[in-house]
Amino acid sequence: MEPFVAAGWRPALYAKAEILLRAGRGTEEALDLVRTGDPGGASGTEIRALAEVLGKAGRIDEAIELLVPHLDKSWLVSVLVDITDGQGRDERVLELIAPFADQARQARGEEHRDHDFSEAQELQARVLERADRADEAIQLLGQDIAGRRSLAHNTLIAYAELLARHGRFEVLRELVNW
Repeated sequence: MEPFVAAGWRPALYAKAEILLRAGRGTEEALDLVRTGDPGGASGTEIRALAEVLGKAGRIDEAIELLVPHLDKSWLVSVLVDITDGQGRDERVLELIAPFADQARQARGEEHRDHDFSEAQELQARVLERADRADEAIQLLGQDIAGRRSLAHNTLIAYAELLARHGRFEVLRELVNW
């Protein structure tokens, strides 16, 4: 990796940072590799890389706070959900993504099929499920599907998978026949 790191190639810097963390050494060195200086001027890709390294270094609250001002980029919402998995921050994440899920629910109709936050409902359900609130996730997605308040076909798939994981086969059968 060193020749690519020396050349300043960003993907090599991210890879080296991950290698350092996996080896259990050099947390600050890993962070220095992915820091760009002013987070306000960093690209979404740079913010994602730094948030992922912070998360892997156990500095999850810093990672969340880094992401918060950039959550207007829908793909960073999924990064937030990913890096906080198993970190005991589900309530904070739910608080942060709820407005995006509500926005997606309200953006019905063909003209909004490409809505930026079309995956927010699935992400919200995923966080609810991992927070041991599967019944709430099932109810929420079920209402979205029944009320045709989902924007993406993936929401229906996520709902079906959620039902299957929690043994709700009767509801799943009804969904198939719907």
